[in-house]
Amino acid sequence: MAGITAYSFSGIFVLKGKNILNTILTVVGVVWIFYLLYGLFFNGGYPYNQKGVLLYIKIFAFFLFVYELIKYVKKRKVANKK
Repeated sequence: MAGITAYSFSGIFVLKGKNILNTILTVVGVVWIFYLLYGLFFNGGYPYNQKGVLLYIKIFAFFLFVYELIKYVKKRKVANKK
C-alpha cells in the first residue's frame, strides 16, 4: 500500500489531478495513513503499532524517492536529445 500511495502521490503533481484513478488512489492512500495514525495514537496500536507505522513511512519515502528519481532521469534524457 505504501508503494501505491507513493506512486499516486507522485503522479498527482505531474497529472495535476486530471487522472481520476490516480486521484482516487491518492485519497485512499491518505485515508489509510490517517487510519494507521489513528490506530497508533488512539486505538491501542490497532491495526499497527509504532514500528508498523514507521516501516510504512520508510517504505513510502523509499518508493517516492525512486519514482521522483526515475522522472528526473527521464526528463534529463529528453532534454539531452534536443
